[in-house]
Amino acid sequence: MPSQAQLRDLRASEPWLIYDSICIGPGAGDVDNGWFNSWTEFAAAGDKLKWFFGARKLAPKWATNVSGEREDFSLYLYQGMFEIVVPPGVSGLDRSGVDQTVVPLLVPYLLSTFLSMQMKLGGVDVTLVLPASHLPASTGIVGGRTDGAAGPTSVPGSVGVPAAQNTWKFAEPQSIPRQGRWSMEGFLDEPARGFLRNLEGPSAKQVPAVVAGGDTAVFPNWTVLRVSMRGYRNVQLRGARSSG
Repeated sequence: MPSQAQLRDLRASEPWLIYDSICIGPGAGDVDNGWFNSWTEFAAAGDKLKWFFGARKLAPKWATNVSGEREDFSLYLYQGMFEIVVPPGVSGLDRSGVDQTVVPLLVPYLLSTFLSMQMKLGGVDVTLVLPASHLPASTGIVGGRTDGAAGPTSVPGSVGVPAAQNTWKFAEPQSIPRQGRWSMEGFLDEPARGFLRNLEGPSAKQVPAVVAGGDTAVFPNWTVLRVSMRGYRNVQLRGARSSG
């Protein structure tokens, strides 16, 4: 029979999806999350974008489930995904409708084509380098971007069809030790960086009130860049803490 101490040291492998996001839009960069208020700020930091480098202060759960500077469990990661969620256009609804069609196509194209991604373990060991378009998201938003119709282009990083095969698969699972240090890093290059440096916004949507006499609603135009890793985490056996 194992002792209580040995029982507490046992671990169970559970399926786990770990994800982290960078947001660009009005108000996003006001809290120290490594987020940005504008495309200009984002482009200026385009050579040092990071995911999974540690907990983002006050970030909501839809953006990240990274719990802290180090995780209290080891990870075995075998699939990687990059998701670009872009709102329709960069301007308010009272502005020209052209950008509400073009921008949701152009921004995902720029970011998936001219953004490279690398995985780094222990702050020094680079185990993966590839274009962002090679990390298709097998989950999230699919289909038409503005009116429900099929778009003229399909960008894997933005509209990956929800199927398990539409991801990057590591030849061997990436092993992250408990309390281990690791990150995904992004490097935005030209011509996308120069274009986004001069791109307006993202601004806030000015949505007319739907009730007569009501106030105009304001909604922030955030673009979300979310990286997800699917695999297993090794956690303490359920109920093991109560063993003594």
